[in-house]
Amino acid sequence: YRLTKKSRAILAEVLMNVEDVGEYQISHPSTHLVEEDGDDISIYADHLHKYEGSHTTIVWGLCGSEIRYSIRTNGEGGNVNDLLHRLFGKGTGGTKQGAGGGRFRLPEQLIPYDESSTKFIDCFRTLLLQKLAQLAGVSDEEDKTS
Repeated sequence: YRLTKKSRAILAEVLMNVEDVGEYQISHPSTHLVEEDGDDISIYADHLHKYEGSHTTIVWGLCGSEIRYSIRTNGEGGNVNDLLHRLFGKGTGGTKQGAGGGRFRLPEQLIPYDESSTKFIDCFRTLLLQKLAQLAGVSDEEDKTS
């Protein structure tokens, strides 16, 4: 699969936003993507997992009216399912052989527009970082780097 120029620009955003929390590595595009761009979230996760060498890689993005995410791991498939449920809720995704992903639709009243998208993305990022730190058993500053 060959990325378009637009997808490569989004990948650059994902690479700039990588954060490490224990054995987890998490990232996201900085911008509110259109729904079709969400199809590439798994490609960004594959790229990070292959070239950054983390145990578990999570890439998520605000895509239209949904949060879409993809996880890659060197661990057991059951651990991926558990991680998906803990971070994004039950019934929002699935796993297969160390990889998983999914999506969930935001309620209409929570879908951000224009300048509120940046604030929403930052708040969701903070929430995921806190959840990952708790799962990894690290303090906010102990093992998290920007």
